[in-house]
Amino acid sequence: MLTNVPLFHLSNKKGLTVLTKRISDSWGDEKEDHTIQRVCFSTEIDGCFSAICPIVGKNMYVYVPKFQIPKEFLHKPTLKQVFDSKMTKEVWSLIDTPVECIGIVKAESYNLFHYKNYIKSFGYFKYKWHWVEKYN
Repeated sequence: MLTNVPLFHLSNKKGLTVLTKRISDSWGDEKEDHTIQRVCFSTEIDGCFSAICPIVGKNMYVYVPKFQIPKEFLHKPTLKQVFDSKMTKEVWSLIDTPVECIGIVKAESYNLFHYKNYIKSFGYFKYKWHWVEKYN
């Protein structure tokens, strides 16, 4: 299911070579799992932007795994693990993951949409973004 799909990770940090698994500290207990160490990816750059909210006007480096992550170390979180994972298309690597930068993107603006999942209503950020630089 998760093999051979593109995986993207956005960071404002240049020159990353390995993403280290960790427990997210970005949301409250009711919105995201705080027990599983992981590296967060999305199958779409749009999903990466939506998971980092809001961020406009800053260069963000686009990282992809340098090697295919073995399927036994990939996990698609449930809505109970990550409240907006269906919208962000989040995928976890359960191991430290070597990465390479494929370019730089920048969000110009966003729209905020509201939706309801099993917990309550939440905002979802849909960004308008563009490539600043794209590497081979």
